[in-house]
Amino acid sequence: MYEPTPLPITAWKGLYCTIIKRSLFFSSTLWQVAGTAAS
Repeated sequence: MYEPTPLPITAWKGLYCTIIKRSLFFSSTLWQVAGTAAS
């Protein structure tokens, strides 16, 4: 069986930070679009 090598902790932290920042940016953009559409 092939087992993938685990990523170092720093790589995981960077990955999580990127995902969180992108999701926050995406949700804030959605809120802005919804706000302009509602007004």
